[in-house]
Amino acid sequence: MTGCDELPFAVARDADLGLADQMVSGIKQAIACGHWSVGDRLPSLNEFAKLAKTSRRIPKTAMQRLLQEGWVASLPRKGYIVANPNIPMWKGRVLVVFVSDGNTQVGGALYLRDVLERNRYFVQLVFVRSAADGAFDLLPLKTALLGKFDLAFCHRPVREIADSFAEARVPYVLGCARTRTEYLPRDEYYRGCICSDDGFFVDVIAAIRKAGVRRVAFVDFHDVFDRYAARLKSAGFAVEVIHTPVDAAVVTPARVRDGAARFFAARYGAKGGRLPDAFLFIDDYVADGALCALGRLGVRIPRDVKVVTMYNEDVGLAYQADFSRIAVDLAAMADVTAGYLLDLLAGRRTPVPKTSFCYISGETL
Repeated sequence: MTGCDELPFAVARDADLGLADQMVSGIKQAIACGHWSVGDRLPSLNEFAKLAKTSRRIPKTAMQRLLQEGWVASLPRKGYIVANPNIPMWKGRVLVVFVSDGNTQVGGALYLRDVLERNRYFVQLVFVRSAADGAFDLLPLKTALLGKFDLAFCHRPVREIADSFAEARVPYVLGCARTRTEYLPRDEYYRGCICSDDGFFVDVIAAIRKAGVRRVAFVDFHDVFDRYAARLKSAGFAVEVIHTPVDAAVVTPARVRDGAARFFAARYGAKGGRLPDAFLFIDDYVADGALCALGRLGVRIPRDVKVVTMYNEDVGLAYQADFSRIAVDLAAMADVTAGYLLDLLAGRRTPVPKTSFCYISGETL
């Protein structure tokens, strides 16, 4: 099959997934759905590049991956053809949805896709974006749900996405970085929410106690994690709880960052507020906004003031300070999530697992 006028999938430059990854997923889906059959000749690299409006490097990278995975073969004078007759014979189909609101989570999505595909489940990735008014663009999700899926997963407990799964009658699992969430569905298609546990916080308390810390500023933009502040108090620390403002009904990472920057500029800038023995930022965007604001004001955090922050690899902290990290291990989280999804797909009833952050000591503690 050659000389096609358009691709059977979309490649968007403003999408969260890279162009080559989009092309790989699109070609896999087209083969799995029968658009291209075994032995069919695929468009040439130049044709792919022209139809997708990309450079030739993008389809070349995509084809190299497909060759390695056995989806296509390269024949002299013929180009690329669909290779293996067993490829479309997946055990099942899984829809994986990630919400992109500044923290793209692309790494976690790719890890999860790779684990499921190694276990012979076809995976379609969908990224749902939130607008400035907080509304979600559900069109990519609604379009994907026109296909048939055995299971769906979304890494956040978003009501509109859960409702979309239920309307399409697709069993689904939600994820959540918190140990509890404000919203959990109760429909018949809901199969559980994979949350995090609090084990890492024992290491945080031990580290700041060993460093001789007495006064802790516990900083976040909401009260969901205030139980950690309570644990610090019960451990004997003097704790100041700081909730940085978010001047909007709709919370986005940019607004969280800006609110923290304004608060810290006013608190520790002109007023010269007294610094605590340690800052504990439970949100990476709050840390980024707060520490960068101090940097712009020329307020340097002394080396004897400790900094511990939640850290996500998709958020590059611009402030060049030494800090200890509460890190998100995307690979470990993907393994836990995939394990539960695979159990459900195989018909095994297992308890909903928990994921965990991990504490990584830096130079400051």
